[in-house]
Amino acid sequence: MSQLNRFFSSVFSFPRPASFAALSLALTVLSCLFASPQAQAQTLTVLHSFEGPEGDLPTYGLVRDAAGNLYGTTDYGGIFGKCDNEVGGGTVYKVDPSGNTTSLHDFNNGTDGCYPSGTLAIDSAGNLYGTTSNHLFKIDSTGNFTNLFYVPAMASVQGTLFRDSQGNLYGTNGEGGNASCKYGCGYVFKVDASGKGTILYKFTGGAGGVGPVAGVIRDAAGNLYGTAYNGGNLACPNGCGLVYKIDTTGKQTILYTFTGGADGQWPQDPLVQDSAGNLYGVTASGGDLNCGMPHLGCGTVYKVTPAGKKSILYAFKAGSDGVHPTGGLARDSAGNLYGTTAYGGDAHNYGTVFKLDNSGHETVLHRFSNTDGSQPWGGVIRDADGNLYGTTLYGGSLGQGTVFKLAP
Repeated sequence: MSQLNRFFSSVFSFPRPASFAALSLALTVLSCLFASPQAQAQTLTVLHSFEGPEGDLPTYGLVRDAAGNLYGTTDYGGIFGKCDNEVGGGTVYKVDPSGNTTSLHDFNNGTDGCYPSGTLAIDSAGNLYGTTSNHLFKIDSTGNFTNLFYVPAMASVQGTLFRDSQGNLYGTNGEGGNASCKYGCGYVFKVDASGKGTILYKFTGGAGGVGPVAGVIRDAAGNLYGTAYNGGNLACPNGCGLVYKIDTTGKQTILYTFTGGADGQWPQDPLVQDSAGNLYGVTASGGDLNCGMPHLGCGTVYKVTPAGKKSILYAFKAGSDGVHPTGGLARDSAGNLYGTTAYGGDAHNYGTVFKLDNSGHETVLHRFSNTDGSQPWGGVIRDADGNLYGTTLYGGSLGQGTVFKLAP
């Protein structure tokens, strides 16, 4: 089990991919009951199907450099060594525009750690930054690996790292920090260009939030924004989650607390922000509580203003429109949002890629068929030509996941 799956299954009430398998039969029935809101409108190309040596199970999303190369991580695969003799400790990989795939690093439990987690960050020079269970690392444009930071107790460093123009990295740890929670309530940290680490904020549990597993984003003024998976309103088991802001003095402001009903619950993916400061994200569940997932809901896309006013832009219905949005969102200059659902689509529930316009109208751009991928947990990124790129956790030639391109 990957670092991410271990964390969610042991700490929180709402699991990540592996424990969703039990829902497959119910979702198969539900997907047949709802009519498709849209037809597929784009062409998907599988750029790479994973087979083990270059990686296995790409849970997270991609970053892209100026030349069009794609970079990501796999939970497993690579060298079958000290991390796990049977499945490997994970990889960082590169896929060029022609689909040629290279493993840039195989994790082997030395100074590099095991099981990379979270989407990579990339700078203008093409250097990559990422996390494992207890390391922050850098891979330069020539493939050289450097361990930047090590914290022995960092058992669940997750989510996307954010890198500012000065070379500082910002991230989250879903555990540790305030000991009032069983495993620690989690914290937000900063690692500067010299490798010095600082905890910027420790979550307090309860109404203050628990489990900031999504990473953070940063605005031009230096404020950080993110989500806590648990805590907040305790109407949900362990709390329904919240959206927060941390200013440059380390002060936390809770912008919105989820209630577990129609407004959604359990946000576990990164936010995006527009020029007006509005935040956009997804919840794993909640929303339409009549969608056929009792007491859970099928998930939402939401907006939170700088003043903390929240609105639901779309609630999924457990049919061909998708179930369980995950991986966060991409946003274009016109304000359209793009994302993935891990389930739903057709009767087999392999997941979807969707678009949501400014009026809240959802278009399903692609429904996965397993041969082209299954369960896209990592979201998508978008290039200037409107192409979307992402990963699927399973499916492909050997069922070990894919990297895909979806063209207009």
